[in-house]
Amino acid sequence: MGNSGSRGRRGQQYSDKKGKRKSHGRKASGAGLGKSPHADAVGGLAPVERSRLLCGSDDCNVVLYDLAGKNIVQRWEGHTRPVTKVCAAPGGEAFFSASRDLSLKMWREGAADEVGSFRGHELTVSAVAVSKDGSTLVSGSRDYSVRVWDVETTKLRTFSKISRNIVTGVCFLSSQPLFVQTSEDLRLRVWDSRAMQTAAVTEHCFVHLPLSCDVSPDENYFLITCNGFEGTGCEVMMWDRRAGKMLHSLEGHIEAVTSGCFLPSLQQSTFPAFAAATASKDGEVKVWDMNAGKEVESLSCGENLLSLAATRG
Repeated sequence: MGNSGSRGRRGQQYSDKKGKRKSHGRKASGAGLGKSPHADAVGGLAPVERSRLLCGSDDCNVVLYDLAGKNIVQRWEGHTRPVTKVCAAPGGEAFFSASRDLSLKMWREGAADEVGSFRGHELTVSAVAVSKDGSTLVSGSRDYSVRVWDVETTKLRTFSKISRNIVTGVCFLSSQPLFVQTSEDLRLRVWDSRAMQTAAVTEHCFVHLPLSCDVSPDENYFLITCNGFEGTGCEVMMWDRRAGKMLHSLEGHIEAVTSGCFLPSLQQSTFPAFAAATASKDGEVKVWDMNAGKEVESLSCGENLLSLAATRG
């Protein structure tokens, strides 16, 4: 793996908006996770195998957290400005973080320092995702660029820069070298990571800024969450990739929907077979039946939620 010249160190919560709306589904109270692993707002979460969670925070730290034991497995320090997003390679072989310090960093469990650094962005790195085989990293930034990196060498493979393409989210499709990207220019793009000259698909399909994106397990649908205020905007949207159109635009949150993800289908789950979860600055985590296009559960978790992740454990 590529080694960075700068050294990280071993590597502490959720920031807290008001606004309550009558829920269309079941309501529950959030349960604590034990002592907070961060000292400031958590901006990025990513699931890791064995019921663990990767967290990145405004305190500039990256933490690997054990949900079952409610304890910190490892903390890494190395970023000089807040961490915006995190992701984990399959199997937890490597962890990645994006930051306002314009860099991406790679970490390994058991290694005290960063094991790689990816540099080239000129403004805040606002999105990051890793391919299913762990060989390719993609990042997006407020500098209008989307960049594709070789994980082993930490070298830039290719990039694309489009005016006003301020990247808000990226997510790989698991079986193809494609990734979906959302932007403040209100467009949804699907890129082929091997040739970045033009996006494979570009759709102008939003009214309010998209803030996050995810890909369904069968890769046929994209989940997008949107900005908003006091009930205006705040949509949860599902795009049908095959039909090339929006299937659902769901309402329920009353503040910006900052994060969303499709839920794994589990035999013992009480949730619908095709479900998604979203988190919002209104303090609610909502679960949606994506076949029926309706909310089925709402969980009150405080205020100003910034990120969400689902694990199989």
